[in-house]
Amino acid sequence: MYVFSTSGAAQARPVLLTIAVVLGWCVAPLVRTAAGAITVETTKGHRYSGVVDSATDAERLVLRLDGSQCYARRFLGWRALARAWEDDQELTIEELKTRAAALATPPQIAWQANAVDDGHADGQVAQAPEPATPAFIAIDAVVANWNRDVLPDGLLLELDVHDASGRRIPAAGTLTIELVGLRYGLGGGSRRFPLLGRWVQRVEPSDFGPTGARYRLPFLALHPEEALDLSAIGMVHAALAVPGAGTFAAADNLVTVRRFAPLREELFEEQGTRYFSFEGTGRGWRFGP
Repeated sequence: MYVFSTSGAAQARPVLLTIAVVLGWCVAPLVRTAAGAITVETTKGHRYSGVVDSATDAERLVLRLDGSQCYARRFLGWRALARAWEDDQELTIEELKTRAAALATPPQIAWQANAVDDGHADGQVAQAPEPATPAFIAIDAVVANWNRDVLPDGLLLELDVHDASGRRIPAAGTLTIELVGLRYGLGGGSRRFPLLGRWVQRVEPSDFGPTGARYRLPFLALHPEEALDLSAIGMVHAALAVPGAGTFAAADNLVTVRRFAPLREELFEEQGTRYFSFEGTGRGWRFGP
């Protein structure tokens, strides 16, 4: 399988020429590119020709075809080779390996197409890994504090993106998160299930580590510590829009937005606040009955 890589401006003519060179390599087993061209035959009976490229090393032979605006290279493991010729003179593989450094030349142009061989004795070409495609996401949200006081500052959201096999992968896109609460003592509708927060977060592949990505979501206008008519349990819904792949949704249905604290409940009943003055929350809350 051929792996294309380019440098410089992405113009149509060089790209087409690169593809043409690669196709020429595939269909023409013997290509005379210049004086001193090398032809090799693999243990599978396939033949390839070109000049020895400077990327050749002790593990593999690299043959190159040069075009006017691009070049193509094939990487062949030495163990996969059975016969070799320089022009019309046959060489042993060991002779070619010995002379490779003297024959090697670097490419003179930037556009390239590489055919990568796996280097094993069967001579088969290794498949280039395809980009991972998201299949589903998973989230976990917890109340968190990320400054110096005792007051919770928001939610810490953990995002995992998985491919079809369940493997964690990085992704790029836009993540929309909504925190929904439950208010006691009211009828149905939006007053019964208020939207406590909505965040839009840019997601980059660099955000992801071995356990996924983490994002801080600060509480907005309505803080669960202020609204004691709200249930201590909420729900977080997240939707990740990935360009070219679609939108993937997940929910955490059991998110504690106000931690259980019997002492603070008693403090509120007695003084109308959940925090002692020495705790320095800076909010100055005093709640009525």
